[in-house]
Amino acid sequence: MINNWFYLFLTAHVLGDFYFQTDTVARKKNTHPHWRWLHFALYTAIAFAAVIPVWSAPAVFCAAAVAASHIIIDLIKVLICKIKPECEEKHACWIYGADQILHVTLILAICAWFYMRFGNPGIVAFVARPVSALGIHPIEILKGLLLVLLICKPVNITFNKLFSHYRPSEVESAEKPEDAQSTAATKAGATIGFLERLIIVVLLGIGEYASIGLILAAKSIVRYSKIAENRAFGEYYLIGTLFSVLSALGLFFLIR
Repeated sequence: MINNWFYLFLTAHVLGDFYFQTDTVARKKNTHPHWRWLHFALYTAIAFAAVIPVWSAPAVFCAAAVAASHIIIDLIKVLICKIKPECEEKHACWIYGADQILHVTLILAICAWFYMRFGNPGIVAFVARPVSALGIHPIEILKGLLLVLLICKPVNITFNKLFSHYRPSEVESAEKPEDAQSTAATKAGATIGFLERLIIVVLLGIGEYASIGLILAAKSIVRYSKIAENRAFGEYYLIGTLFSVLSALGLFFLIR
């Protein structure tokens, strides 16, 4: 049952598990306890910060439940990786997918229980008044923020996890830290992907569905020479473009 509790704590989850978790923390938290507990502390702080606009006892307990569920799932993942160390490399895609599905499912279950028990959370006056003056419902602002957050870093990370085995050799070499110029190009590609998805959701929001094709056509024209010269890159580019478009469409219609 999707409700305002879910939108609030899914936003907190996305911030805590993607934006406030650096690559170093994500890489080392399974083997180094201090990195792991740093992640847990930041995630818990974000979960409790999320309840400030809806401050109440149920909201605080919901934040505690969400943070506890996250910690439990991550500790189980650490235990599995310790028992079978080869899983972390051989089945990284499946572990990532199962981890995120479990996190979101538990958040949904917790928020559904609080919704059935207490209804949707109320917005405190110091937040509701200025937002209402803009003529926009606070939950619409939250949903818009969540959508923008999801189509940026989470989509990029998910694509890399799911389709890394299709990555051409020159793209892999571009991700090596010793090649600063290639690394900058890789980051530029991720930024282009985010801007592409952002434009798509804006066009969807204003009902200009036909204009989405123009964005894809312009992107293909820019990349045409490299696509024509390198079949492997062309296939990887096509996979990335389709995944980017489908994720933007799916997240827009799911959230909005």
